[in-house]
Amino acid sequence: MADFENGVVGVEVGAAMGEGSPGRAASSSPGAREFESVIVGLDGREHDADAIALGRSLQTALGGSLCLAYVIPRGPSGQGRMALEALEREDGRRLLAQAAGTVRGRVETEVIDPSPAAEGLARLATKRGDSILVVGSSHRGSVGRVVPGGVASHLLVRAPCAIAVAPAGYAKLPDASVVRIGVAYDGTSESDLALAAAAAAATRLSVPLRLYHAMHEVSKDAAWEKFRRHMEDFARNIVDVGLKKLPPQLEATSSVLEGDVAAVIAKAARDDDVALLYVGSRGYGPLREALFGGVACSLLRTARCPVVIVPRSSEPNAQRERR
Repeated sequence: MADFENGVVGVEVGAAMGEGSPGRAASSSPGAREFESVIVGLDGREHDADAIALGRSLQTALGGSLCLAYVIPRGPSGQGRMALEALEREDGRRLLAQAAGTVRGRVETEVIDPSPAAEGLARLATKRGDSILVVGSSHRGSVGRVVPGGVASHLLVRAPCAIAVAPAGYAKLPDASVVRIGVAYDGTSESDLALAAAAAAATRLSVPLRLYHAMHEVSKDAAWEKFRRHMEDFARNIVDVGLKKLPPQLEATSSVLEGDVAAVIAKAARDDDVALLYVGSRGYGPLREALFGGVACSLLRTARCPVVIVPRSSEPNAQRERR
């Protein structure tokens, strides 16, 4: 049995996103990097609409094909397992066909053989090359919150590429253009990868990029004033180095914040109308830090806009294979 069943729906090859899609933006700048695939993982729950809406927005920002994917759940061991999985396969085909019908333009579909959902989506991302995976928030999250559900949480340690998580209710947001992209930046190699990905998206969309750096809160007592100035100078130097790494044609600014890192960055991004917030992750695999806390995990729970996690292992597959 093949790992994947695929199909292509639609006749408007390369068409722009349709009317009423959240995050619709102007045409992209020439020469910026394109992804091969924007993969949207579906499971038949309410958050699928949010994931599809974010997938369409990211396709505009990042380029590439749009692929809707469904992983067949593994049936219980014993008699009847094959029959149950066959029924699940048909359900998956119907789900993908229905979802594809809501998207204008060309859309591909993939039914993935029985496996844990995160494992199947990770295999698909590896198969398709330079990709980004998109999932919806947990159905338990409040509207406007980015709360990763079970599949998203498992993807955090399996996926070979960036993962984007849509806030609850994202599909119902009023139509709005992507006017600004943000990135959490602390000068580490992980944040440099996030910075490069955010800059590529901002370049394609011809929108400003804003770097956010948060330093720990310092006492307001006068005795700490010299230390505060030192910390502020150190933080400003970090973002200045980041700004120098960006292409000169990209409009970019920075903001040095103070306080709980995720909380102040999430608030600043909301105040600045950031439409996509990028953040890097540490560890040997994508978002391994998320299982133990960390800024990326905290941002997933505090941000009001879609969060794009860029792991250390998110180099294009072709580049990794050449090494």
